[in-house]
Amino acid sequence: TIAHLARIGIPKGVAYSAIGDLYFVDSTNLKVRKVSGSTRVLTTIVSSGLTNPRAVALNSEGDLFVTD
Repeated sequence: TIAHLARIGIPKGVAYSAIGDLYFVDSTNLKVRKVSGSTRVLTTIVSSGLTNPRAVALNSEGDLFVTD
């Protein structure tokens, strides 16, 4: 989905990767999403198992962490 066309609830906990990708929690829909910095395509990274997601973080190796 092109990011500007997507239905996103309340975004929280934004993090950027070293290559410019944007990661965030869609707290309304209980998902973790990524917007590609190069294509602006929105991808759902985590879509199940979250009950109260608050934030995301990336380490220097690009591993994604989610607080739930």
